[in-house]
Amino acid sequence: MSRCPVCGDNSCRSRTEQEGITTFDCPRCGGFTLPTGMIASLSARIESGAVNRSALSHHIRLLPRSDDRLPAIGEGEIAALRPVLRPLTPREQQHNLILWLGDNQHTPGQFIQARKKFLSAVVGCHVTAQGLAEPELDWLVNQMKPLGLFDSHFNNQPSVVSLRLTLKGWDLYAELRGRAGRSRQAFMPMPSEHAALDRVVNDCFRPVAVKAGFDLVAQNGFFSAAVADERVRGLIRTAPFVLADVTRDDAGVLFAAGLAEGLGLPVIYTCEHSQLERRGGAAETRRAVTIPWRIEDLEDAGHRLAATLRAAFPETDRRLH
Repeated sequence: MSRCPVCGDNSCRSRTEQEGITTFDCPRCGGFTLPTGMIASLSARIESGAVNRSALSHHIRLLPRSDDRLPAIGEGEIAALRPVLRPLTPREQQHNLILWLGDNQHTPGQFIQARKKFLSAVVGCHVTAQGLAEPELDWLVNQMKPLGLFDSHFNNQPSVVSLRLTLKGWDLYAELRGRAGRSRQAFMPMPSEHAALDRVVNDCFRPVAVKAGFDLVAQNGFFSAAVADERVRGLIRTAPFVLADVTRDDAGVLFAAGLAEGLGLPVIYTCEHSQLERRGGAAETRRAVTIPWRIEDLEDAGHRLAATLRAAFPETDRRLH
């Protein structure tokens, strides 16, 4: 057993299968890989508070993963996530618990059992410096019981919780699942290893989105119909809009954009200027809004994005002037 460099759980398993990469199997964060040389520095940043332990654990737990492919966490991912890595409020944790129950109950009368370490990360509970989050989950469950949103079932396993939604809980679940567009967290699916686009997002798109009153989650991951998990679909469903860069026509980005369009969400396409010109000024004729960007003139792209957001969300006009 070893200590998880993210949440600090002492029952984490780790192994180094290839040079320079360590694989972790954490009961709270789930499986993920980390460059071996980054382990000490990430732990130090978490201990100092520069990277929020609870938020990062929550994020990693919800990343897409399969039997043969685990989320790879590196400096690029940490840098992209830092602007949106914040502790979740009790209300957000409450909603996450209701959503998880509704997504995983196969029948209305079914009790769902989950290990507290796993569920505390899914919900986004606070993780202490000692690597404990279960007391926070217990507090949340106890606070929610009088609300009548779920039933709890006693079991003789203190590390396991057993819950099922009530009719009132199902009503809240339906309301939460129907709130597409009410979130202020916009979503941008990202292709892997695109340094220029990373700079455009961090230096241009995200500052404009924040000024307009939105968070912008730029996520690179396993975007395909087969492996897009509930985290990705949830980010898209509840996003006020989706930014999709088509410079490389990345299949994953196009899948996420198509899913958003199918849900009726605004999709703002972007494309590197020269690539857009080669395509005759439009990435595809169906894409009504495609913002060109030049790495040497990000101010122009920022103005274009601001104008697009003002048109789509008139309430942002005052913020963006």
